[in-house]
Amino acid sequence: MASLLLSKYPDYSPCQIEYLLEKNATRLPAYKDYWNIVAGYGRPRADRALSDKLPKITADAGNSRGKAKSIKLGKTYSDRYHMPMDSDWFKFSSTKKMTVKAELSGVSGMDGTVWMDHTIKGEPADARRTNDRGLNGTESFTYTVLPGTSYLQIYEENNHWSTQSYKLTITQVK
Repeated sequence: MASLLLSKYPDYSPCQIEYLLEKNATRLPAYKDYWNIVAGYGRPRADRALSDKLPKITADAGNSRGKAKSIKLGKTYSDRYHMPMDSDWFKFSSTKKMTVKAELSGVSGMDGTVWMDHTIKGEPADARRTNDRGLNGTESFTYTVLPGTSYLQIYEENNHWSTQSYKLTITQVK
């Protein structure tokens, strides 16, 4: 089935081909809402995948540190795990050392992960990764930021995708 899709879409990446196959699979009756460990996304259907298109990702957060979306402390941002291997980058600046709390809402069938670091002289430093809650879980942790730019990378631990949105909030604790 992947070969058929590649013959129609020779410029598509492996992740894009995977997305089309998974999105157009016939969901198994007991597992209709999302990916799960028993049924995956369901039974692949080449006929559907060949006639479908990739999602429009115009409002997606940047997929690399260099394209990170600027955010402000105290506001909530929403995005999705649009495709397999989707990685959303966010950044914010601080003028002083402070402690912040990062909260990532859970998404059904997804295992959200937060990677956070800041830059010192342009280089990533003091990285912290959290993935404590597993499937469907809300991730939450505190992190001390230094003056400068801090980065967050949000991704699904198993490289799955979802039509449901997650919410990200960064607040100053002290």
